[in-house]
Amino acid sequence: MIRLVRVELTRLRKRRAVVVLLLVALIAPLLVAALVAWSTRPVSAAETARARAQVQRELSSRSFDRMIEECAAAPRDWGVRAEPDTDDARAQCLEQNRPRVEWYLARPPLRWGDQLATAGMVLSLVTVLMMLAATTFIGHDWNSGSMSNQLLFEPRRLRVFVAKALAVVLLALLASALALALLWGGIGLTAYLRDIDPHGEVVDRIWQSGLRGVVFVAAAALGAFAVTNLFRSTVFTLGAMFAVVVLSSVLLVMLPFPDAQRFSLPVNVGAWVGGKATYYREVAQTCFSGPRPPEGMDCKEYGVVTLWESARYFGSMLVLAVGLSAWSFRRRDVP
Repeated sequence: MIRLVRVELTRLRKRRAVVVLLLVALIAPLLVAALVAWSTRPVSAAETARARAQVQRELSSRSFDRMIEECAAAPRDWGVRAEPDTDDARAQCLEQNRPRVEWYLARPPLRWGDQLATAGMVLSLVTVLMMLAATTFIGHDWNSGSMSNQLLFEPRRLRVFVAKALAVVLLALLASALALALLWGGIGLTAYLRDIDPHGEVVDRIWQSGLRGVVFVAAAALGAFAVTNLFRSTVFTLGAMFAVVVLSSVLLVMLPFPDAQRFSLPVNVGAWVGGKATYYREVAQTCFSGPRPPEGMDCKEYGVVTLWESARYFGSMLVLAVGLSAWSFRRRDVP
């Protein structure tokens, strides 16, 4: 079995499309880390000087003077508690509406916790790339007719199926782990140069979400491999991916029961990577018609999908796809 897996890994490495997808999966997190470093860079002295000059221009403009006079003439309309046309009203209006330097330096600092969403976006990209890699890998075997030649050397079909599946899973695990390592390594280097230390809780969240994300990428690649092998068509799998992502969301919106969104793909992905996810529920209007909800009626506007509910959601689909694919590979004729 180990020899077969090595052969399949070599075949994966020889596929130029797979190599291109792998390179994109590794270059993208480096670009994202560089973008995070640039967008959270500290404010320079030149930027502070320009912001102060802008504040002075605003203070000396006629439009600002007119605004202060309008505020002083009707301070209640501006939320100022003072008598109209008094020095106190003008002073409060000036203090309330005075432009400040920080208004022109609105750039968020680097925070470790804020970058968990960035890691989620990178994982989403890597997931799509690895699904494409798995699809083109097994799809090429069927489209080129090389599957029959491979089975001449190893007639035990289930061993061949498992070897190909393991090769796809190992590639997805390696690519996603490297992508996260490059992303967090770049962010960590930026934070180190700026003397920003992460809290222990944030580090634990990064590790946990990262491990779950790597598992999700591998499972998604395995699912794409299984569906392509089942239908023996790369085009069908790409169409199925589009239908699952787009059409399922449209259908869930049209369903009449309030908990339809708990079966949404993005909600369950968020629950798996983040540990839990909330979704909006359509509740009856009678929940808001009185001082208190009617007896026995569920009026919660938001529901929660837990980690284990998400695991059952994706696990059932993966087991079904892999089981049908393995059965088909063993039973159906190979052209």
